[in-house]
Amino acid sequence: MVEEPGKERRQPLILDCNLWIELITKKECHLREKILTGNYSIIITSYMAVETLRVLKRLSSKMNISLSKLETHFWEFLFHDNITMNFKQVFTESLINEIKDLPEIKIIASLLDLERKDVPYIVAAFQYNAIFLTEDVRSLLEKRNLIKQKLNIEILSMDEFLKRVK
Repeated sequence: MVEEPGKERRQPLILDCNLWIELITKKECHLREKILTGNYSIIITSYMAVETLRVLKRLSSKMNISLSKLETHFWEFLFHDNITMNFKQVFTESLINEIKDLPEIKIIASLLDLERKDVPYIVAAFQYNAIFLTEDVRSLLEKRNLIKQKLNIEILSMDEFLKRVK
C-alpha cells in the first residue's frame, strides 16, 4: 500500500461476504458509518466481489429488489475513497470454484481446519496485514486464536470491532 506523505496510514480491513451484504442491503448500518468515516482501508479482491455478487443474486428475489439495483449499489459503494479494489482475476461464474480448488487453498484449509471458501479471505488478511471482520462464529471466530498464533491475523466480529472504534 502506497502511503501519501503527511497522511496517516489507514488500517486495512478485510470483510467477509456477509458483512459486504449487510453494507449493501441495510439502510441503517453502524459498520458502514464507522469504516467509511474512520481511518480504514477496506480491501476487496476479485474472489470477494464475485462471492458477494453471487449472494446478491440469490437475495434479490427474496428481498424483492431487482438484481441490477443491488449490483449498481454494490459497484457505487466500491468507489468510496476508503475501498481498495484488488481485482487480479477476471470475474467469471467459475472463479470461486477455481480459487477454492487451488492446491495452496486446500493445504491452508486443511492445516487450519477451515472451509476452503474462507481461505481466500485469510490469505488477503495476511497479504495486507489487515484485520478480518466476520460473523462466522462456527468456523472463523471459533478458530481465531489458532489463526492469530500461526499467521498473526486478527479476526473480530462486527460487534467487537464496533466496540473498539467507539
